Amino acid sequence: MVRAVRGGLPQAGVPELAEEVVYNVLAALWQRRAQLAIEHLKSYLLGAARFRTIDALRARLAYAHYLDHQRAHEADTSTENALAANDLSAALLAGLRQLPAHTQAVFRLSRFEHRSVPEIASRLNLSPKTVEYHLTRALKLLRVSLRDFVLLALWWLW
Repeated sequence: MVRAVRGGLPQAGVPELAEEVVYNVLAALWQRRAQLAIEHLKSYLLGAARFRTIDALRARLAYAHYLDHQRAHEADTSTENALAANDLSAALLAGLRQLPAHTQAVFRLSRFEHRSVPEIASRLNLSPKTVEYHLTRALKLLRVSLRDFVLLALWWLW
């Protein structure tokens, strides 16, 4: 049993795997005790343990392959995600530069410094309604300038 594990599967958890296999064999035997007519208990237990071990090793091997695939995929997409984030940041900054000064200041305080409307209003000596107007205006204009990224994100998610 251990030789099969050494042949390419992770070594961690081998005793736990053996305990789990034995437990599962005995639990299945107990649950099906009324339906089974076992003539040779030793042969039955050895065969059941062998098949459960093979199933457990297959599951571990499949999980190991899955983890390898995920790690490789993460490495591929992390670079793409970083480039996409940089592109989006550059487009956002370019869109912000096109906004009027007051609208730009209100947006920066709201979205980058996480200030509330009353805080922005008192800081810039504006009414709360004016701050809301500038936020709405900024979001509308930025939505238009970033529409290519929004369409690309929707296409990618779909």
